[in-house]
Amino acid sequence: WELIFIEIVSDRSDSVTCDTIMSLVCNCAMRWSNEHINACQSWILSQQSKCSFAGSIQSLKVSLRFLVISSEQKPIQCFDFGNDANVPRLAYAQTQESTISAIRLALDYLEIENHTEPSNSGIPQTETSTGRNIIPDWLILLVLISKASTQHLERTIDCVLEHSNKASSLHSRYLVLLRLYTMFPLRMTLGESRLRHALLEASYDYHRPWLEWRCPLDGQVSEMLCNITTSPHQRLCQSTIDIAKHHPLILIRQLSLLKKRLIEDGSGVDSENKSLIKRGRIQGRQFEGDTIARVGSRDVKVSIILWGYSFSEPVWTSVLDVLMSLPAEVAFTCGWKAGLNEVLEVYLKLLYTHIKILHMESNIERICEKFTILLSSFASCKSNDFQDWASEKVFGWGTIGNLIERCGIGHLLAANEVSQQKPLDG
Repeated sequence: WELIFIEIVSDRSDSVTCDTIMSLVCNCAMRWSNEHINACQSWILSQQSKCSFAGSIQSLKVSLRFLVISSEQKPIQCFDFGNDANVPRLAYAQTQESTISAIRLALDYLEIENHTEPSNSGIPQTETSTGRNIIPDWLILLVLISKASTQHLERTIDCVLEHSNKASSLHSRYLVLLRLYTMFPLRMTLGESRLRHALLEASYDYHRPWLEWRCPLDGQVSEMLCNITTSPHQRLCQSTIDIAKHHPLILIRQLSLLKKRLIEDGSGVDSENKSLIKRGRIQGRQFEGDTIARVGSRDVKVSIILWGYSFSEPVWTSVLDVLMSLPAEVAFTCGWKAGLNEVLEVYLKLLYTHIKILHMESNIERICEKFTILLSSFASCKSNDFQDWASEKVFGWGTIGNLIERCGIGHLLAANEVSQQKPLDG
């Protein structure tokens, strides 16, 4: 074993490539007996405690490949919804000592990799660890251990947080925690402040790849949001609000779906261009009335209907209730990156349509009241970001600030500017 995992890797000639060694290790994992594999796994973990792999990234890489290949586990992308009695248990996750050694082996590799290949921006090159499907062996090992049980997941989190003060691998360790939370959201306890901080930082820094990852709750949450934007009722709304409070990071992954559903409701047709049920919908009409159009030799009355003229008030108020249930530190940081700003723009367009175009403020009184509360929370929580957002332009509508002013809630901008001008001693 020492010959395979240390000597050949350390003293390999040009003719013995890394791919050759990896192929050798994979064949060993497939051909050796179970007793021999278990003994080899135990030896590898014992070398971690003796620091035999210290500084040797190639030895660690080969050892991690062997542990992953010999685990006989299903792919980590397969979520376990049924009985896993027939799935072999991880031999090196039977005791606390061997579990911790395996976790630290993966984290040792991560530490060396980030120390030898830092990025110019200070955030390590983690393209492989942020992927949706193809991920490195060290991360697969951590996920396999975490899948074993809730206790194994907690040990993995503790080990990751234990060395989270190391600057060279800080972002990558946070990324590991985010990956674990996305895969096991119902098994992870979010009581520790360090863990919550790590999840917020990682979801903000890596929001683009994170939104593409698989989560076992995605289907359930997206179905709830589709139902709430079709036919909202109190029990469904409360269940969605509970998810927003207890798992806000899972809900904000569906903000793009919320935006799509609100746009469809405002247009009066669904994604298949079928008209939505008119019962219970508010129907707006132009303030000037119908337009006279000349068709051939006669005049006809034409009703011009633009986006936002018709909408379902319960849908828009229910979505606001859900958004207002999100913790501010989530909604206006990583939630903003995930598309909350685009959802708020849709609301501004609806308010502007009924206040300035249709002159029917009574249609959107409840929506405007809730929306103002949400924007006030944004302005008080992230005043600088609020000002930056107000200066952004929306194609065909002007700036966000102009829309806010024309919707009659410009006092938020004025109050925010005053708060920014106050001295620190207040």
